[in-house]
Amino acid sequence: MSDEGRLLREKHQQNVRYLRNSLQEVGIPVVHCPSHIIPVHVGNPRYTTEVSNQLIDRYGHYVQAINYPTVPFGEEKLRIAATPFHTKKLMGIGRFF
Repeated sequence: MSDEGRLLREKHQQNVRYLRNSLQEVGIPVVHCPSHIIPVHVGNPRYTTEVSNQLIDRYGHYVQAINYPTVPFGEEKLRIAATPFHTKKLMGIGRFF
């Protein structure tokens, strides 16, 4: 593995931890997941789609809505994926409230 690859992987893991912790600190229901994907339970297909649309329209952040039939009714989620190229400012949760 190259030094660049190792540094990118470390930065990616740091960003995922930072974003997951930031979401949890403000009471957002993050579903535990060992991968870099951060699922947020919403439980309502209309709200899931609405939040996804507002995040792209207002802030330019693409957060994928996961609705039925991908997940069972009542298990609707937002799928958040941080990258190693996101900055803490860009991931700052406070800017959304």
